[in-house]
Formats: sequence, structure tokens, C-alpha cells
Amino acid sequence: MRIIGVDFSGADSHVHVGKTWIAQGRLEDNTLTIESCHPISRMALTNELAGLSKASDPAVVGMDFPFSVPVEFAEFWQCDIASRCGTVVFDTMPDLWAAAANLKWSKFKDDLQVKLRLVEFNGKPKRPCDPLESKSPFHTVHPNMVPMTFRGMAMLHDLWRRLPQAIWVPPMPEPTGYNITLLEVMPGATVRRLAGEGFHNRYKSGQGWVDTRLKILSKLLAQSGNWGLRLSGVSERTELCLANDDAMDAIIAAITAALWKIRVPPVSDSANCPRASLVGWMYVPRRANE
Repeated sequence: MRIIGVDFSGADSHVHVGKTWIAQGRLEDNTLTIESCHPISRMALTNELAGLSKASDPAVVGMDFPFSVPVEFAEFWQCDIASRCGTVVFDTMPDLWAAAANLKWSKFKDDLQVKLRLVEFNGKPKRPCDPLESKSPFHTVHPNMVPMTFRGMAMLHDLWRRLPQAIWVPPMPEPTGYNITLLEVMPGATVRRLAGEGFHNRYKSGQGWVDTRLKILSKLLAQSGNWGLRLSGVSERTELCLANDDAMDAIIAAITAALWKIRVPPVSDSANCPRASLVGWMYVPRRANE
């Protein structure tokens, strides 16, 4: 089985190779072997993922961006589009992806600013089952999640449109005959569960980040076995991870996708998340001793 991890960037250009990274590997007999990790443009990433539908073996792809928006904004967005275009109903994530794909970035920003000014929106909310350490899809400072959310949803629409029968996006109903699973993940949340408290927000930058990254990699290699997962090809990419936190996040996203595949339980069951098929659900692996 192919396992892929993506650290996603919401940069303006879809053809420029920048801060989006992809890690690719294989999962066999509960051993994840990381085979490659490199930067990629958003267009190339979309084509790469679409090409998985032609492969003979299935793939699980862990991607580090919000797949959807809080219900308050979904409802506001639905009413705004209905007022201009007639009746529209948002039931599932693909409805919102289509809305994003058919909207200009400037209009999305304007809609968001209008809604954020309304008292009942209560600032910048998360979705019901987002983990404590996650940011709102509308967080704007270090990192700016808004372009990631918007452009990520537009990319998902492109994939969904091109491969309507080939993709499963949990927690939506599992289709028949699919061979690509797209999974929303958060590398920092995985780090916290696998490496321990205090690591998830200290390895990006700041004092001691090199030492912290080394400790995280060591803990990932040592602790993943507690979940029944063996790692190969990770320690060989230590220098890459030390040089680039986006590469490290892509590898951790791949590890998270593998943990999902071998059925490590999630921190939050999507069945207990209100309207998860519309607002999305992030897979965060539970600690081994929980």
C-alpha cells in the first residue's frame, strides 16, 4: 500500500515549487518505509494524487490543512450564495469544496471578514472535534491558515471532480471501489501524542529547535512500535528534517496516515462530532497507553 504525507502551502501560485512538500512511502506488514520527500507545486501535487487512481495498489494520503470550515461560516456562505444564485444546500464537504473552487480568493476573504465582524461568530472558531493544539481554519498569524483552507478546499474539489468514484474522505460514507483515501491530519498533534507534551509547538523555530527536532525524530522511531508500526527510511532523512520543517511535517503526515491505516484509534471519534461530513474531521492518533 502506498502512504503519502503532504505539508500543504496556501501560496498564491499553483505552479511554483515552494513550501508544499510531499513524502512518499510504502506500508507492508506494519512497516512504513519512507522512499522520498521533496517540494512540489500545487498543480503537480494535484496531478500526482489524481494519478494514484490508475495505480494497482491503494493509497492513503495524510494532508496537513483544514478540509472544511466551521458550521457558522458554512451557513453564512450558503445564505450568501443562495441570495445571489438561488436555492443552495450544503450537506457535505464536497458542496463546500465546489463553492470554494467557484469563488475568487478576494471574494472569500471579503466574505470571511464580513462574517468575522458578526458577534455571533465568536471570533475565529474551530470545528467541533478539532484538537486543543490545532488552529482555527481562519487563524491568521504564524501560520496564516486562511489561504491554506481556501486553496486546499479548491484542490479537493478538483480531485473530487476528476475522480468521483476513486476517493474516500473520512468521515463521509465509505464508497465502493475506491482506492484513494484522503485524510486530514495535523503533524503537530501527532507529535504531541507520539513524542510527548511540549514538543508540538517548539520544533518549527525559536530557541533550541534543532535539538527539539532531533528528540522528536528519536521518539518517533522509538515510540511508534508501541502502536505496532515500524519505521524505515526516517532516520536516513534526519539532515533533511533538520534543514526544513516542511519536509519533517510531510514525513510526520505520512506516519500519521500509516497509523490510521493500521487502525490506531483516534482521539475523537468522528461519530461523536456534530456535522462532521460537512465541517470535516481531523485524524489524531490516540496515545498508546490511552
